[in-house]
Amino acid sequence: MKNRRKRLPPSVWSLFVGCLPILWLTFLFSWQAGAAGEQALSEEKLLNELIREYFSTWSNQDMQAYRRFFHPGATIYYIDGAGNPQVFGLDAFINGQQEAHRRAPAPMVERPTQTTLTVRGRLAQAAVRWEFRKGKATITGTNKFTFLKTDKGWKILSLVFEKDKTD
Repeated sequence: MKNRRKRLPPSVWSLFVGCLPILWLTFLFSWQAGAAGEQALSEEKLLNELIREYFSTWSNQDMQAYRRFFHPGATIYYIDGAGNPQVFGLDAFINGQQEAHRRAPAPMVERPTQTTLTVRGRLAQAAVRWEFRKGKATITGTNKFTFLKTDKGWKILSLVFEKDKTD
């Protein structure tokens, strides 16, 4: 007795063969999405560490190391209490920070308290809530960063910061 296999009807066979490209593309896109998701998580981890180091370096008054977090063409904006932006180039900003540390009657320490990140390709944005202490005084505020991924790693392309209003 011969072993006879049943053949699929041509319409079922053509439906199966017709679905193969769709199944392949579904697999390919889900694999790529998974890889992109893992890459984004890895970049978020790097950026979170960079942000912690950014605040630590500033608090330790190491302005040479602090400068390295910025892109050479970075622009920094401070929003004053009246809502007016003050605009600084990188050199003016770093010099101002150095002078503020030099003149401070007590050590100034700033630390991040909450970070929200969005990473898309070579750009990333971070909203960072912070706490600043100088002696017994404590101030809170927000930094908004735009980062650019360069051949030297993530660099701050723009920074907008303001302290919270106090009543």
